[in-house]
Amino acid sequence: VNGFDNAGTVTMWHTLTQLEIKYTLMTKPANVWVFWIPRFWYEARYDLDTSYPQTPVEQDLGRENVLGDPRSGGDWFREAYINIDYKRVNLRVGKQQVVWGESDGFRLADIINPLDFSWHYFFPPWEDIRKPLPMVWSRFDTGRLKVFNSTNIEVVWIPTSFEPNTIPHPCAPWGFPVPPPAVPIAEGFDDCSQVLPNLYAPEDPDPFRETLENGEAAIKFNFVTLNGWEMNFYNFYHRDDIGIANLQSGLYEYKRINTIGMTWNKFVDKPLNLPIISVFRGEATFNMDVPYNKQIGPTAFNAEVVRKKTFNFVIGIDRNTMVDFLKIDTGFFG
Repeated sequence: VNGFDNAGTVTMWHTLTQLEIKYTLMTKPANVWVFWIPRFWYEARYDLDTSYPQTPVEQDLGRENVLGDPRSGGDWFREAYINIDYKRVNLRVGKQQVVWGESDGFRLADIINPLDFSWHYFFPPWEDIRKPLPMVWSRFDTGRLKVFNSTNIEVVWIPTSFEPNTIPHPCAPWGFPVPPPAVPIAEGFDDCSQVLPNLYAPEDPDPFRETLENGEAAIKFNFVTLNGWEMNFYNFYHRDDIGIANLQSGLYEYKRINTIGMTWNKFVDKPLNLPIISVFRGEATFNMDVPYNKQIGPTAFNAEVVRKKTFNFVIGIDRNTMVDFLKIDTGFFG
């Protein structure tokens, strides 16, 4: 992927190589297979245009768990897990993505994995910017009950590997530089030396300790009603992947949040007797102890972290477009 700004100079020249490898170990008595994704990338802008500020990636910016390297990178084991299907149980162990939810572009339920915003922000497909985590995922088929056509239970356990969202390096094309007199975070920067001091504040080291106390867990109950509604109820106990700058401690912190939510969808052949095919879907979440900065002084920098409860929802409709010859499906969300 490449792009040019108005002056005709290169803004980014991003090359990504990824392999997806699946190998079946056995099919009886259980279906067992392994999945592996190695991925590597290179950003050529810094070599093609030496006038662009060269990022001092060797310097410690205090956010080594968050900042992405804008030049190059990769992972031999972006995803690597073993999958076991045995009777009514599906078990998957290893570094993986778990995707929940119904909406496109709204992350209410799709919050198991953090995101990597270090290149092109949220414009790439979600599967390419989710950060796979070492975890245990399992689904138990609990069968048909009296009022439900089918039911199952999903369990997710992320033992010790908390990771926040990755943000761009301040010198990268998608970084967050601001004009002076903001406080520079490191010596040796060029045009991007002045950055948002709160966004790049040193992070609280506690969430990154490899202990079970820093683990995350989720459970979801899925069912399909007799009239065709598919619904999910879930609970995810986790840390805030976005984080918040605690202006009193001077640290960037990742607080614990408990998210309780539901999702739903239903296929309707002719809603309101109209000759169109539609899918109604939506999500709703109730979040407990979400951190916010509350101003307690004359300026925004006189603030304290408070915890609040929030309720969020999104409702959408997918339907065939009325311009039939274009063959385009259209979705609406609100």
